[in-house]
Amino acid sequence: MKENEASSTALTVLQGILYTARKPEYAYLVDDEFKQSCERMLNASEQGRKRLKQLDNWFYRECAVPVLQRLLAPNITLHYVLRKRGIEDYARTQLKKGMTQVINLGAGLDTLAYRLSKKYPEVSFIEIDHPATQNLKEQFFKSSNEALENLHYLPIDFTEQTLEGELSQFAAFSAEKPTLFICEGVLMYLNEQQVKDLFSSLKKLCNHQLHFVFTALEPEDHSHNSLLKRYLQTKGEAIHWLKPKAEMADFVSHQGFTLDEIATEEILCSRYLKGEVPKVLLTQEYLAHAQVTEN
Repeated sequence: MKENEASSTALTVLQGILYTARKPEYAYLVDDEFKQSCERMLNASEQGRKRLKQLDNWFYRECAVPVLQRLLAPNITLHYVLRKRGIEDYARTQLKKGMTQVINLGAGLDTLAYRLSKKYPEVSFIEIDHPATQNLKEQFFKSSNEALENLHYLPIDFTEQTLEGELSQFAAFSAEKPTLFICEGVLMYLNEQQVKDLFSSLKKLCNHQLHFVFTALEPEDHSHNSLLKRYLQTKGEAIHWLKPKAEMADFVSHQGFTLDEIATEEILCSRYLKGEVPKVLLTQEYLAHAQVTEN
């Protein structure tokens, strides 16, 4: 990611969600509130408005995107939606069980905390990301004239600051609240030691029940993965951490966590798709849920 620009991937994910929402066979996966929040978020910046304009272009929708997906990552726009549906359902389940603090690490332009904070005013929501990306969210709230008292933003540049040091001093954060951490599409950009350090920081930050939902990547097993990896490198977002799902339980155990569930793309498809599952899917990424019940 360039120093003074929001993550290109963050913009691409929102655009991909709206691309999927416009396809008749998948429109039911993206409800109106979700769709409108993504549109408004993109519309709050010049880069985002360019992405929206692209979606209005027939050639881009019907020719460019399908070709790019076949080359780089089959059905990745559908994957974005399935991944977010899985995370949202898990978050809602934990909120119903009494979770009172939700922290999104590397939130990008995700709208989940914004949408849930309106439904759960008693819960504290904190989003953490690079300052350049969070600037776009500030533009969004200025344009919408919305300021939610239970939704907080903590900009962190991890090249100069640490999660533990910054979050522990953040006024909106409480170490005593049952907390859900979300880390979507982030860990793959860290090295193994940085991932271990993150797990360690979460445990040190929280004195109460701690749940963690995150995404991880399987090691490369076909040419699409290599092409995608090279493409992300050109965007300044190189992939470093890959972990086979068969090894995840052992990995989180060594970090002091218990693995609750792994949701592969096949599982997400079976949960959310009503029709036929596409023959080719981006199966490298999966969701994992882990927890520490006593700290």
